[in-house]
Amino acid sequence: MRRTEIRIRQAEGIIEILHPARQTWQHTTLSIDMKLDNRSIRDIKALLDNYLDKDYLPNNTWDMRIAEQTKIGAELWNGVFGKSVDFDPGSWLHFIPEVSQSDSADFIDFICKVPWAMLTRGALGKPMFMALDRSDPVAITVDAGSVAPLLRRGNYNILQPPTPRLLLVMPEVSHTETAKNTGAASHRDALLKILKPHYEAGNALENIKCVRSFAEFEAAMLTERFDPQIIYFYGHGTTPGAKGTKFQFDNGAKEDWQDVGDIAFVITQVVNANGNPPFIWFNACLGAAANQDSALRLFSETASCVVAMRTVVRMDASRILAERALKAIIVDRFSPPVAVREVLRNCPTDWMRSGHWASTVVAAQFTDWTALGNDDERVAEDDDAVGNFPIRVDRSDALGRIESRLKASFTVPAASEDPAVLFWSGSADQMPVIFEERVRDVVVERFPGHKPVLLKVELQATARPKHPDELDIQLRAAIFRGLSNSPDVPVDDASLGRIRRLIANMSPGRNGVLLLLHGTLTALDADLVKAYMRIWKSLCDDLKDNPNAPRVALAFGFDAELGQTFEAPEGQDVVYLGAVPPAEIKTHLGRYRRFYNIAPADLETESHTLARDTEGSFKTLLEKLERKAGFRR
Repeated sequence: MRRTEIRIRQAEGIIEILHPARQTWQHTTLSIDMKLDNRSIRDIKALLDNYLDKDYLPNNTWDMRIAEQTKIGAELWNGVFGKSVDFDPGSWLHFIPEVSQSDSADFIDFICKVPWAMLTRGALGKPMFMALDRSDPVAITVDAGSVAPLLRRGNYNILQPPTPRLLLVMPEVSHTETAKNTGAASHRDALLKILKPHYEAGNALENIKCVRSFAEFEAAMLTERFDPQIIYFYGHGTTPGAKGTKFQFDNGAKEDWQDVGDIAFVITQVVNANGNPPFIWFNACLGAAANQDSALRLFSETASCVVAMRTVVRMDASRILAERALKAIIVDRFSPPVAVREVLRNCPTDWMRSGHWASTVVAAQFTDWTALGNDDERVAEDDDAVGNFPIRVDRSDALGRIESRLKASFTVPAASEDPAVLFWSGSADQMPVIFEERVRDVVVERFPGHKPVLLKVELQATARPKHPDELDIQLRAAIFRGLSNSPDVPVDDASLGRIRRLIANMSPGRNGVLLLLHGTLTALDADLVKAYMRIWKSLCDDLKDNPNAPRVALAFGFDAELGQTFEAPEGQDVVYLGAVPPAEIKTHLGRYRRFYNIAPADLETESHTLARDTEGSFKTLLEKLERKAGFRR
């Protein structure tokens, strides 16, 4: 799905934006005290809260008529982009605050409170909310992380497996005032009724876990190492003094309020270890409302995506939204922004008339979202959650050999000390680095019973100390940096003992898989790789008695330079990358034909034409597919 990025910064007290229609920064009227239809942002939030605090009555006097909402949305568009500016936002409009300022956290908290969902374009006819346009809806998100994207720890190119690990945090506190009870038990039963058939079909019911107390949450995250890919909070939230957010856990059916900062700290520990930022849904009151340290922003520091509310929550509406959207994300394989968009644009009438629909905020920090699985069963009608699909024109034989090698390694007794080693080789034209991306997909998609941790290790191949001891130090430091997800951090002590402790602490436990990727090397690095493998042989030998030690797989791609041949160590095979045959091109085009705009009758001709015109070059084939998909111009 094409994402139109709008960058926002604060310069000398003025908020500016950079967008596709202009090549330079331009002033906006955005400010804490700005007026939208003569209402401040604080007033708009108060109106929504005032309505949502009331019991629903059919004859209720609505606080925000749709006409008022569209005026607010139109004035927001004019204040940000100007009355004369118009551009095609595509199907996803994404606001990215610049975070180099010392006050970036407060700035992001403010940006997240702007009612972006109400953005209205009236220049093209009758005013209509962009997010709810029946013919061409737009997902509207913000990036709420206070760390610049390139500096974030973890992999934000999200690969969601067919049955993602789902942690349901749903306390059942019993209140004397029955109106305060959240109905968590019935909501959980409804969610499980929707989702369990999908997990049963994938033989993965153990990938759903339910907790009620903070102690159970900590245990699932830190002790049991459940490593959830989706965390769903449902219950009461509050913002004491408009600073920070608290969530009400269940401690023996009694209230146990915990600061979201403490909850986020637990999640951060897990993400720092496994490099896999989860999707978090905070379905509680005021998750995006705090003036400082909102739940939305704190979770966004280490989450791939966060959904939260600016206002108090109507329990019936929030349950409907979550039950429908979680099904869309997990079963139908939509990305979170589009799943929320699709549910909201089909929301009940009273959500519209009250303005309740616009209080949901989606913070997207991920760069790419790929829902893995059988693409022939995909429900999404646009190019959502297929990620960078042109790279999935597969060398099936080569990938099959990689999968067989991993399967053989993962099924041997756990006491085996040897890491699995994967070698592939191809010319620069065959793009070994792209094949590495597909190896990542195979590990996540083809081994649902395992918990993969995928990390990059930079071997510093250009620096080759002559003395073996110096080389050993260099390689151990590279391993430590890769395992700690900190490639630029200096390492004074990279002893084998320290590395073993790091592996034990970061391991996802039983059925864990540690896949280390090393980029593209050349035949000149053969001795370097052999020395590196010896270190891992020693490490795995010492780890074999640890019941929680992960299986280790080392993956190396080699650029087959002219006149140089990589010779694998004894007992190891090399997978050679060649041309993609026309039959596999046809299969790929057929799977993604809606995104390439190819009619079924034209698949045979198109595949043979591509095979002929690219002359076996994967690089040329990929470039042509990217142009067909609109990724290149």
